[in-house]
Amino acid sequence: MRILFVCTGNTCRSPMAQALFESLTDLHTCASAGLAAFDGQPASEPAVTVMDELGIDLSDHRSNIITAQDQEQYDLFFAMSQNHKNALIDLGIPYDKIKTPERDIADPYGGSLDDYRAARDQIKKEIEAWLGEL
Repeated sequence: MRILFVCTGNTCRSPMAQALFESLTDLHTCASAGLAAFDGQPASEPAVTVMDELGIDLSDHRSNIITAQDQEQYDLFFAMSQNHKNALIDLGIPYDKIKTPERDIADPYGGSLDDYRAARDQIKKEIEAWLGEL
């Protein structure tokens, strides 16, 4: 199964989700993208820092914007919030191909390291619970 993790700018939540997912399983492939991303941007420094705390390196991440071709390339889309899910539906992604967390994962961009840790930990918890369903 090919999974695309989706957030707004693809510099915080979705790259953390991609890296966490890859650290937990190699049974599926994944990538990340943003709905309003600027291609080629690095992960935010706080995201790199809090992932490094878990021994996961985000320093090579570069942002990508979601494209129409992504609908064909991915089997499942993991949106970080209900708003992201709605935007994916507006882009033509079928409702049944979109997964959302139990509660929205707040965007830590511009926040403290604790905000990034909270997002990271919520993402990790969601992915761990979700892996049992895949």
